[in-house]
Amino acid sequence: MAKKSALAAYQAKRDEIKALEAEAAQEMRDEAASHVDALKQLARDYEDLTGKALPELAKLGGSSGSTSSRGRAGRNGSAKRVRRGLSGAYEGMTIPEAIIAVLKKSKKPMGPADLADAIGANKNSLSVALSGMMKDKLVKRKGRGEYMAG
Repeated sequence: MAKKSALAAYQAKRDEIKALEAEAAQEMRDEAASHVDALKQLARDYEDLTGKALPELAKLGGSSGSTSSRGRAGRNGSAKRVRRGLSGAYEGMTIPEAIIAVLKKSKKPMGPADLADAIGANKNSLSVALSGMMKDKLVKRKGRGEYMAG
């Protein structure tokens, strides 16, 4: 009989600890979300004042409220793609969509730096996107470091 009561006391204490852990984790998520929202608001205010996005906050979504370009892999191993925050006329587009739009408007080939300036994206992110787009035959290379719509 003593074993049963000890086991019941142990299970009750374990359940109480699990409930406390879940409550603490939720409080931490809520507080973190609050801080992220405050940073996003500061980034929007900065962009309104200067006309430029804060690159340091790109991982938090900066002024457009998006997250990084790649999510974590799910249970089946697939990575979820998330829209990237771009500025100006290309806001709300993915980097590849914006690249295609700019290259179709351009009469001459453009390099990664020019494309990054045109759409308000990070040059390194844009270069990675261009590499994948070349593999998918969405863009063509015309000369060294210059691209045209495919």
